[in-house]
Amino acid sequence: MLNILNFFGGAGRGELLDFLVRGMASQGHLVQVHGPQGTGKTLFSLVLANRLADDYSVVRHDVACLSERSLLRQLMLEFGIPINSRVHQVNAACRLLRRRLIDSMDSHKPPVLLVDSAGDPPEDVVQLLYRLAMMNDDGRPLLRIVLFRRHAPEPDGMQPRWMQHGVHCLHPLSAAETAEYIQHRTLLFDYHQRDAFDKNMCEFVAEKTGGNIAAINQLARRAWFIARRAGKDAPSMSELLMAAVPCNLADNKVEPRFVSRHRGWLVLSLTMAVVATFALLLWYMA
Repeated sequence: MLNILNFFGGAGRGELLDFLVRGMASQGHLVQVHGPQGTGKTLFSLVLANRLADDYSVVRHDVACLSERSLLRQLMLEFGIPINSRVHQVNAACRLLRRRLIDSMDSHKPPVLLVDSAGDPPEDVVQLLYRLAMMNDDGRPLLRIVLFRRHAPEPDGMQPRWMQHGVHCLHPLSAAETAEYIQHRTLLFDYHQRDAFDKNMCEFVAEKTGGNIAAINQLARRAWFIARRAGKDAPSMSELLMAAVPCNLADNKVEPRFVSRHRGWLVLSLTMAVVATFALLLWYMA
């Protein structure tokens, strides 16, 4: 599991986290948090689960490919509902879930469902989540749901207004936020190196990575590795430039050398030459 101490509260992420925690009690609709790959959605969801754990019963549905069946199966297992053929019937499964949630409302902590997937969820799963989030008992929400997805939902003027609310975004970092993030990460490992990246280096990292957190981590890690291999305590701009070279060359197709392209023919020719020489030697000795 990722270490929640790595969580970066800048770029509005800390404010969004506090907003979601405060609004969880009265939430009666589906909340969606989206951001491109590398913006830290999974870590954000883990930190949110940690913040909610004292007051809520948190259920995480973290799978590579979302489906109605897998979601309903996990919910029925979590809430102690026997699994049978009804798990394939969405209406029947929703009725069983609603009945169980109402029965356990006063004896257990309110449940929260956090749904995280590597890709975007199918539309039928999104509609199921809307339906589950709307379940209530005399105005009290039965299941609070936060969906983490890669892309923002497509705007649709035909949607009701309540379906257009509760959508939040994890934006890429600006140059200033990149500098703050790099210092935050450095502090976790070595307090004395917190200022290893100066302003120019941070601006270079921001421009090179586009503010993507995963790309920032990769580039900074390469720079530190190169500096340590050179016997330096911290990277300079020269190490940072060298660390960025593989990123520049990643999309360039390098033509294979002659030996690489013709390795098979060379091996076959060499083998035939050895066999011919051995046969000639045997003939000469005979």
